[in-house]
Amino acid sequence: MNNDYLKSNDYLRNSNYLSAMRRFREERIRQDLTQPQLCRQERMTQSVFSKAESGLRRFSFPETG
Repeated sequence: MNNDYLKSNDYLRNSNYLSAMRRFREERIRQDLTQPQLCRQERMTQSVFSKAESGLRRFSFPETG
């Protein structure tokens, strides 16, 4: 990825990524899991998860492992 692309934040607005995160959120809710519950299971902070789920940031590769 080039710097201009990263600076524009277009990678956060990618429709495929946003669609995947929307489906992820729907499934989390369907499973009756709150963000704090899921974050405890996955050992991540709720802040990071919330931002990723809302499209303000992406999960990094280590966070998806």
